[in-house]
Amino acid sequence: MVDFAAEQGFKYLVLDANWYGPEFEKESDPTKGGAAGNVQELIRYACGKGVGIWLYLNDVGGKRYPIERTLAQYADWGAAGVKYGFMRGDMLEKNHWTQHITALCAKNHLLVDFHDNPVHPYGQMRTWPNAVTREYCHAQLDGHHVFLPKTFVTTVFVNMVAGPLDMNNGMFDLRQGNTTRVDESQPVPATLVAEAARTLITWSGVTARWPERLANISS
Repeated sequence: MVDFAAEQGFKYLVLDANWYGPEFEKESDPTKGGAAGNVQELIRYACGKGVGIWLYLNDVGGKRYPIERTLAQYADWGAAGVKYGFMRGDMLEKNHWTQHITALCAKNHLLVDFHDNPVHPYGQMRTWPNAVTREYCHAQLDGHHVFLPKTFVTTVFVNMVAGPLDMNNGMFDLRQGNTTRVDESQPVPATLVAEAARTLITWSGVTARWPERLANISS
């Protein structure tokens, strides 16, 4: 995947959940658990190809282990950013924790994308431009009902009023089943052309140049 990204000009890849152990387990150390050693090798290889690696971090690991140490370690490894998922707490707690993580990521030169029940986008992004997007919406991988053409054209105008969104647009493989998502087995209601268009319509800092790349691949 790193080689493919380098050939096609993609700047980033995301290493998603469970790389440091089961994401919701308290014993999963986000700096030492699971495949942490392999991840460091992967990041070095990707950097050599001009591809940045984002690392997923679940709220369980983010709060059970010192977040300052974790993010500093990711920066030392050479990670490009953090995808922070499943934040718990009420809206005030989430807001404070979001600000704290965003500031720490900026200190460590990390981009950040808040996933799975984040607080809504707001003016924070003017102060912290490293907070490039967040999943304050249904995601395309498991919310197909809002990605039908008739619903998508209105959703983007409602959800993006306050800031950029990560809807998981830009998919290459529109099939879903036992090899991808067992909880959402229906095909994504889109085409490759529609996927390219959706990355342009849905403003999100992590997919800003995907229409151009998708067009090149399709041709």
